Amino acid sequence: MNASELSVRHSSIEFQEELIVRLNVLLVAVSLLLATLAFSQDIRCDRHTTGLPPIDDLGTGFWNGKQGGIYPGGSNERPAAHTAAGVALAQNITPLDINGNPDPINGKIVLAGVGMSNTRLEFEVFEDLVRGFDNAHPNLEAITTSINRHDLNVIEDSTHAYWDSLYTLLEERGASHLQVQAIWFKEARAWPNESDTTFTTYMDTLVPQFIKCMEILHNRYPNCRMVYISGRIYGDYQPDDFRLNPEPFAYYNSWGVKEVIERQINGDPELAWEGENARVPWLSWGPYLWADGVNPRGDGLAWLCPDDFKDDGAHPSEAGSAKVADYLFDFFSTDETSVNWFTENPPVSVDEPTPIVIEDFEISNYPNPFNGTTVFTFSLPEASEVELSVYNLHGQQVATVVQNRYSAGSHRISWTADQLPSGVYLYTIRTELGSETRKLVLIK
Repeated sequence: MNASELSVRHSSIEFQEELIVRLNVLLVAVSLLLATLAFSQDIRCDRHTTGLPPIDDLGTGFWNGKQGGIYPGGSNERPAAHTAAGVALAQNITPLDINGNPDPINGKIVLAGVGMSNTRLEFEVFEDLVRGFDNAHPNLEAITTSINRHDLNVIEDSTHAYWDSLYTLLEERGASHLQVQAIWFKEARAWPNESDTTFTTYMDTLVPQFIKCMEILHNRYPNCRMVYISGRIYGDYQPDDFRLNPEPFAYYNSWGVKEVIERQINGDPELAWEGENARVPWLSWGPYLWADGVNPRGDGLAWLCPDDFKDDGAHPSEAGSAKVADYLFDFFSTDETSVNWFTENPPVSVDEPTPIVIEDFEISNYPNPFNGTTVFTFSLPEASEVELSVYNLHGQQVATVVQNRYSAGSHRISWTADQLPSGVYLYTIRTELGSETRKLVLIK
């Protein structure tokens, strides 16, 4: 076989593979339609509340042995160190061409919506908001890459055709998987069975499925730096014969999201996001979307029936999708880790921070984040021994900036981090007057 014949054969194989992927997408849509028609579709608006507490309203309180707050410690605020890590990653997001190479003029910053049918419905409305946003980053493109009837039980298989189909959806929009640098992920497990009778047993299988999907995203999207996860909306308006993801399982879904993110924040090696042992992207909550039906939670979110749902009680209507899209837009346009790549003109911040008063002395560094060199400034009311050291997030000391005795007054020390990779660090200053630890973000 000559080179020309080989080329024709190779093109034919590529065409057949693409045709199979496209047929798979079509078959999925047809199967969803047939499955939907098989059920009565009588929405149950009488199931308008469960009495379950929204996680963000719980705060430091507990439910079923688990502390509330979407982040550790009963807080709804992302921990400062994890935010700083996300900000550092965001600083490196730049438009990429279709092969993943930097192209600030014609490249794209793709924010992909990955998940199931609900994800598709909600992210498509969000896309419209982005397109109509005058201050959107000129290279930003939000693209829906979600397929109906593909729940966690299906997509935890990294070889399933679902994942290749998402590539096709990107290609149909003139983009590639190498341009995806951020993902909004929303998934659930469909058709709960008798083994899912308790919160504990449900979480025991739900959390590993989430983690497996994060590993797949890490491997499938090599330039994706961050994944924002949201849980399900209210789920108890579903008819008895269409219990796709009803309560309390829709409620449990967000507890699964919370545990995965919390485990990464706490340093679980299975969810490592940086260094040679990275297994998943950096993870964060997107907007938390569950509310107890018609009972408004603290910020006013409620899920109304029938207004916010389609006739099956499981999928959001146009109004329900718009609610989620509004939350998504508010999140990405304001969050510290996304505002710089989501908007063209982010809010102006003060470049040089006000020195932090620490007991009887002051300490600050500028710039922070920094590229190579930063300057530490500290002020002593009296002479003291001073040790200034830098640590990684695992608590290992990676540098000693200075160890000496200094007189009373202000002092400036320039430090260059030649041997350290980009990342989030902590620096600790110790004196006879006290000590303090602060964040340090290095970007090369």
